[in-house]
Amino acid sequence: MFINLTALHYELIKKYVASMSSEGTDLDKKKILMIDPDPLKRRIYKGKLISDGFIVFEAGNGTEAFGIMQERDIDLVLMDLYLKEQSGLDVIAGIRENPLWNGVPIIILASKDILYDITRAKTAGANEVLLKMTTPPIKLSGVIKKYFAQKQPVKAVPGPSSKKG
Repeated sequence: MFINLTALHYELIKKYVASMSSEGTDLDKKKILMIDPDPLKRRIYKGKLISDGFIVFEAGNGTEAFGIMQERDIDLVLMDLYLKEQSGLDVIAGIRENPLWNGVPIIILASKDILYDITRAKTAGANEVLLKMTTPPIKLSGVIKKYFAQKQPVKAVPGPSSKKG
């Protein structure tokens, strides 16, 4: 030993190192990808999710989202259905068609309550659709925790016959 430590100091350091080893690593933390064109809306939910122990990656569009998914092992996708540059439905289809990602739960956090779009999102492979106006951050965090606790089955992958536009 380089330093003479008391037994109490030794135990405190040992506990600290153990806590840093278990809590400090990102390997056990669930990774969420949040896709929304509005950075302010992403920030509203991100703070709560981070405080609950999740790692949150942000994307403003589908292209950024696919780049992040190629680099990171994402455990859940949280996205708005109404994106710029690319339809949210196309992003869902892209995730479901990729064998590495097709088991990742997708939760839509929709800014509009349009039944037709909600139905299409679920048909495309979204696991759940929530409305931003009625889903505060604490409620969203609870829904996400249920997905990780229950390991809910993911929707079937759409077949290759789905049309691309």
